Amino acid sequence: MPYRRYSDKVPSYELCHVAYYVADNPQGKTALFREEDCSGKEDERRERARQLELTDLAVGLEITYYDAEKDYEEWPPNRDDQSLLPCRVRLALTLRDAPQYERAFITTVALPMRGACEDAQTRRTQTRTSGLPASGR
Repeated sequence: MPYRRYSDKVPSYELCHVAYYVADNPQGKTALFREEDCSGKEDERRERARQLELTDLAVGLEITYYDAEKDYEEWPPNRDDQSLLPCRVRLALTLRDAPQYERAFITTVALPMRGACEDAQTRRTQTRTSGLPASGR
């Protein structure tokens, strides 16, 4: 999903923190949410974030980050190093479209702004991604 600001009051150059997660909605159903905070205030981020429910069909969201050597469940793996981006990110979204039927949608993307990573899987992913026609990206 392309990044889109939900508030016209935020300047287009402002750095925003965006989070996606699965939690219960007010009706008690599991849902996928998106939160955005452009306040720049680390301490108040969760209280000031704008929350949007994307779907109530989501039952799971797994995000895996990869550097050139291994995978991580959180990024950055070292809280002191906020400058580096991962080489690849794997997203697995599980949706339930019937009471007993779940379907997982999985994709792995290489981050071209990260630069070349010294990992064969990343180079394959970067090559596949960069070879797509513009309409397929």
